[in-house]
Amino acid sequence: MDNRLTVTPIVRYTKGAFHNEDDVVIAEEPLSVLINGEPAFFCMRLPGNDTELALGLCYGEGIISSYEDVRSVEISERDIKTLDLIVESKNSGQKIRSKIIRSSTGSPFHEEYAKILEQGGVLRNSLRLTAQQLFSLHEDFHGRQILFNETGGTHAAAVYGYDGELLAFAEDVGRHNAFDKCTGRILMDGTHESAAVAVLSSRLSYEMASKAIRLGVEVLTGVSAPTSLAVHLAEKNSMTLIGFVRGDRCNVYSMPDRIVR
Repeated sequence: MDNRLTVTPIVRYTKGAFHNEDDVVIAEEPLSVLINGEPAFFCMRLPGNDTELALGLCYGEGIISSYEDVRSVEISERDIKTLDLIVESKNSGQKIRSKIIRSSTGSPFHEEYAKILEQGGVLRNSLRLTAQQLFSLHEDFHGRQILFNETGGTHAAAVYGYDGELLAFAEDVGRHNAFDKCTGRILMDGTHESAAVAVLSSRLSYEMASKAIRLGVEVLTGVSAPTSLAVHLAEKNSMTLIGFVRGDRCNVYSMPDRIVR
């Protein structure tokens, strides 16, 4: 069995009777991330793709601007798996405030929001999608959610290129973790300039919009609803935000010109 899955005994009630059965649940374990030996992040995550997750976290916080800023990654495993990124960048000497990132929450700090709002108009505007192309990306996305289909316990994120090619996909117990793992994979592969569309299984919150803007995608799309701050952030940064993509329908909340009618 996949080591990201765990079998646990349960008592299931159905049709008026109790039954002893085994069920499959998703794994959730802690990860500690150090920057140059100093504590930076502590998060709960689905084990796997931990280097990508650490890179995505550092990129999102502005600690690195590319994979070239990372000299090495040192991994130790005791009670808690720890990654120490040896970073050389203009921001690597800044005092790092250690953050606890829960699987259901993102960064709570107001400075990030103010910083992103100041970036207005930084995104590209060369992508045009038909509604059918959008639905096809979502169909491909849902077909890759193997762990969710097994357990119902994961979120997923994917990033596609301008020709519809998959650049990164990740599942995790945390929606932020899934996106950060995609970002880390893109940094490692050097495909940043090709990133065009991000697809999420989760609510389109301010934190998820900020990660998409930082990555530079032109379209952020998902199966669920956006928040008002996400819409505001998308409009401020000229990103197309699309929610409730289900079957053959969707709602476009900002920059609708990228969707060809």
